[in-house]
Amino acid sequence: MESITKKQIVDALLNVSMAHAPHEVFFDFVASAAYSFANLMEYDEKRKRTREESYLAIQKKYKPEESAKFSDILGMMILYAEQQDGIQDILGPIYEGLGLSSKQTGQFFTPQHVADLMARLAIDADVEASIKKRGFVKVYEPTCGAGVNLLMAAQALLERGHNPQKIMLVDAADIDKNCVYMTYLHLTIYGIPAVVRHQDTLALAIWDRWETPEYRLGLWEWRDRRERQYQEPGHRQYTPACDSAL
Repeated sequence: MESITKKQIVDALLNVSMAHAPHEVFFDFVASAAYSFANLMEYDEKRKRTREESYLAIQKKYKPEESAKFSDILGMMILYAEQQDGIQDILGPIYEGLGLSSKQTGQFFTPQHVADLMARLAIDADVEASIKKRGFVKVYEPTCGAGVNLLMAAQALLERGHNPQKIMLVDAADIDKNCVYMTYLHLTIYGIPAVVRHQDTLALAIWDRWETPEYRLGLWEWRDRRERQYQEPGHRQYTPACDSAL
């Protein structure tokens, strides 16, 4: 099987359409992929219709042969993730590879090596004790960005011999909808149970809620509800964004 590189994915995105700017194509791709995954198991009919309408609105911007390339690129991205040793940030480097500057789009993403250091410092004996006692650890990220902090937390758990798909529950949020799409797509590709909210964390205003397929399949809503009901004082909840525990 031919190995997929990030450069190939970048080139494929650049070749989608000449009528749209690279950053627009990138975020349209990410949103389309997120809508597609989210509606696979969505039980709320109103939410499902709204996402389907949003998906179709994106597709109408492109010619049929252009929009068809999104599926091919998603396949390349999933294959790339499968071919790597461990978990890593996929979308951040691809975004940078498109030649987009943070000043142009207003997007600033945490470098993977910084997130990796934070995760290694925070995933400690107390987190191990929580996993042993409760069977999982809940990871909260109130400003998730592209999700790199969460990915590195998953990688740190993996290196400690844990399967993050089985013992890591993510509760993430961001005020930027594009960041919600990116985090959701990242966590879905890596099969991590998660709820990603489009919200203003400071104002506690929630506009939308995205649940990964693994969250539904693993009955994590029930497990999380039971955990919150019986949570003991002093229980640690790993927060990668500020390297603290609440």
